[in-house]
Amino acid sequence: MSDQLLRLKTLQAYGAEREHVFPSKTSLAWFLRQHKPALIQAGALLMITGRWFVDPEKFDDYVISEGRSAAARHDREPGE
Repeated sequence: MSDQLLRLKTLQAYGAEREHVFPSKTSLAWFLRQHKPALIQAGALLMITGRWFVDPEKFDDYVISEGRSAAARHDREPGE
């Protein structure tokens, strides 16, 4: 079996392993609502047999990249 398939996780499993970043199901759901098209484009979020799966490496990379972008935007905000 391909290593790529072996590393796929359900959303629930991914969220459980990343509780330090997404401390609740609600926080992961919010992130997905905000970024779903980009996550799909990045290959981080996949639909297989009618269920959502996560490629953890790609999802993590996207989260880090988006976090950097958010930090840079926040750093430029006036009045901080």
